[in-house]
Amino acid sequence: MPPLLCSSITVLLILFTMTVSKAQSPMNNKDLLDLKIQIYLNQNNFGPGYIDGRLGNFSKLAIKAYNLKNNREAGDQTYLAEAEASITDPLVLAIVPSSSSDFINPTLSEDREEQSKLKYMGYRSYIEYMAERYNTSVGFLKRINSYKAIKDLKPRSAIIVPNVAPFFIENLIPHKSFQAEENHQDRALIIDTETNQLYIYSTTRLFAIPEPEQIEEAAVIEPKLDQEEEQGIEEIKETKTELNPQQVAIEELAIPVAKIATEDDLTNLSPKTNLPQKIDTELTPESQDPENIKPENVEPEYPVAIEVSEQLEAIEEPLPPLPLPKKAILENKPTTDAEYEILFNLLHPSDLIATFPITTGKPQFIRRGYWKIKNSVELPFWRYDKSLLESGEYGEEYLNIPGGPNNPIGVMWHGLSRKGIGIHGTSTPETIGRSKSAGCIRLSNWNVVKLPLLVRPKCLVWLK
Repeated sequence: MPPLLCSSITVLLILFTMTVSKAQSPMNNKDLLDLKIQIYLNQNNFGPGYIDGRLGNFSKLAIKAYNLKNNREAGDQTYLAEAEASITDPLVLAIVPSSSSDFINPTLSEDREEQSKLKYMGYRSYIEYMAERYNTSVGFLKRINSYKAIKDLKPRSAIIVPNVAPFFIENLIPHKSFQAEENHQDRALIIDTETNQLYIYSTTRLFAIPEPEQIEEAAVIEPKLDQEEEQGIEEIKETKTELNPQQVAIEELAIPVAKIATEDDLTNLSPKTNLPQKIDTELTPESQDPENIKPENVEPEYPVAIEVSEQLEAIEEPLPPLPLPKKAILENKPTTDAEYEILFNLLHPSDLIATFPITTGKPQFIRRGYWKIKNSVELPFWRYDKSLLESGEYGEEYLNIPGGPNNPIGVMWHGLSRKGIGIHGTSTPETIGRSKSAGCIRLSNWNVVKLPLLVRPKCLVWLK
């Protein structure tokens, strides 16, 4: 199918929706509010972990970062009203795409040697496919759906999912690489091994900004009068016309605002409007008929929502609003570790663009310091090297494991200038922040694919 046609169909699919009413919802009101908060944070690129309607540690860290980014107290609860207004339907009924069968391998072996013989490391089940597609866990989908809906899941059947922008595994291209771009060179990453967070900042504010050019004063204009107008007028004085603000635009130079992504990069993640209620299906006259969308294996009745009036408590003791930073501090781009240290220490919460939960390497393998992103690749091979995993040193014997969502490094690799260390995805998103990797930095697959929209090779990384 031509790429343009595929893109058009994808847009149409996103617009075709089916929501789950409150009367049908399998969650009570408090859980639904927590779910809205997670979805709202997620679409603003403040990753709360996988979406499950429970505000755990990662969700609380995301709330704190979101507040500080917006110059609020860490415990400010303005986000509650924002989430309520932005996310009207936190749950939707999603149809499993017909193409999903291309990404499922129910017999996928755990043996590395057997895996090295494959062409693709796909999902082991449709429930795993749908969980990752909608940024959640298999456990949560089982919690909000009937046993029959999960057991009979297959292409063209439907289940309830969180209302997030889907992660489209079908859009990834094996070994596709991303090059450095000028509009990403002002970005810097901080990888915090204590809080298990990856922070992305804009550094534009730190460098000198040219003064706006002065607009020349308007020329003197002498009105022309006919003979009748001249009668009775003894003297006409020269006057200066005032600038019409509609004719002459004077641009004010302000602190650059770091966008989560530019233009259409993250259309589906835009917080400006209510998130479209998405559903994956193929648009045909029959598929658009609501009667044909209700599969027999989805039970129509769900427990009635329980009224809960309690409000969330503040995350921590409120902090005073942070003073806004100066516009320009540095004159030149840093080139040494000492200069990198100065730059990172000058960053301000208002410079934040995004935060994501991570898993870091084992303490003995963590290579703290200042590095740069060296390369970014979709669906890479993974070198299975027992020596590297156990000692941190490359061995002579290894296996190449093909790309795919169940590749141990996930669907994307962002290599650092420190050899052997990278930022990558994972085959086990439920372990993010809960286990250690061999030395790299792991994100969920749905988060790691956002990085090329935010950072590119040559961007600075502080692994601390």
